[in-house]
Amino acid sequence: MLASPPVPLTDLLTRLEVAVGPDADEGAWLVRVVPDDLGLSIGLLELDSEDTPPVSALLGFRADPSWVAAGLVFHGSARTLDDDGKPGERRRVRAVHAVTVDGEEASILRYLDDPGATIDPGPAEGRLTDCCKRILGLPTPRPPAPLLHWFATVWLGAVLGRLASEPARPLSWPDIVGLHPLADPCALQPRSFATHVADHIATTTWESLRFEVSAGAVQFGRLGTLPNSLVAHVMAEVPPTVAGWMDEGMFARWLLSAQPDPIDLLIDLADLMAGNGLEPLIDVLQAWHLW
Repeated sequence: MLASPPVPLTDLLTRLEVAVGPDADEGAWLVRVVPDDLGLSIGLLELDSEDTPPVSALLGFRADPSWVAAGLVFHGSARTLDDDGKPGERRRVRAVHAVTVDGEEASILRYLDDPGATIDPGPAEGRLTDCCKRILGLPTPRPPAPLLHWFATVWLGAVLGRLASEPARPLSWPDIVGLHPLADPCALQPRSFATHVADHIATTTWESLRFEVSAGAVQFGRLGTLPNSLVAHVMAEVPPTVAGWMDEGMFARWLLSAQPDPIDLLIDLADLMAGNGLEPLIDVLQAWHLW
């Protein structure tokens, strides 16, 4: 078995761009780096990403133990904001990201119409780096927010959906509470409702939800069986086999990133609620430290 030499990430990213070629402005590739007699060998597998994001095409993939690094090369569009905050012209970009088995990572983001100018992608975080780490079996960072926050966005989304679909039908505060997956008709006052939900969710974790999704049935510990609509939502976002491949941090970020920001949802709700039920809603979000 060949010894694994150090992986020079800066050189690796350059070699990847050369391998893809200067004329490529579409497509995505999975990157494999393995040791050979001459040092390191790089392999590229083109991904069929026409109908799905390139990261989604890699969900559940596990690298062979011989890999010393994994990465992704893909193309897309980006635009910057001018000094007045207005979006500029959309430009094609190439992104290259690689992670070693030691957990080191690096990225390049480059405008294709100006190959000499690279964009600072900032610290690697989110779905791309999570996916590359899980391909190698590496852990990802801890969940970025408590499980309570995800339940809050699901709830606010349900309220917004109900108001948008039936704007002429009034929505009372008990109706709003009833749209929460963990609603209790005996806990209707904002503070008691907020405490009831927080106390129940505090008995479990992101990891326990991930484990139950990976088993194909969401009982969610002491919370009891979740509503079918919410279970279907979770399973659609993260099928059981993918949940088993993820770890707690990636699972949490994946579900959280599929939901709008709670504050954005509340702003939209304010336009539709005309003040009716908005104040107790804000009281609840404040109790959950979301406002």
